[in-house]
Amino acid sequence: MRLLNRFVRQQHASAMVEFAIVLPFLLLLTLGMVDMGRFFLLYTDLNRAVREGARLAAVSNPAIGSEQAAIALRVQATIRDAQSSSAAVLVQYSGAKPLIVVRVQIMQYPFRPLTPGVHKIFPATRTLTVGSQFRYELN
Repeated sequence: MRLLNRFVRQQHASAMVEFAIVLPFLLLLTLGMVDMGRFFLLYTDLNRAVREGARLAAVSNPAIGSEQAAIALRVQATIRDAQSSSAAVLVQYSGAKPLIVVRVQIMQYPFRPLTPGVHKIFPATRTLTVGSQFRYELN
């Protein structure tokens, strides 16, 4: 019976040591998955905001300078992130009648991962640039 108890205690101790060895890798993997989820959520959110701004630009008058400011404010208001005011929004009209294309871009939006130590492998802050274009609807 004593031999069995000692064997069970040794098994518990070795399981604890194995868990202590594997735990940092499991935490790194979990935080990495959380960061990837946050990255794709931010990317889709920025795409949605740019599409919203491009829709507004497609039906706005490009001759009015305040329209571009209103488009930039609409894009920044649509982003569901704390840093939305730092979004650099670029609105461009190109082409000639009847085919005028409006392009709205967010230039270099910052993304900072939560995973510790990842800045040693990748840059500490990643930047995203997204854009969308629509055909200008008004003649």
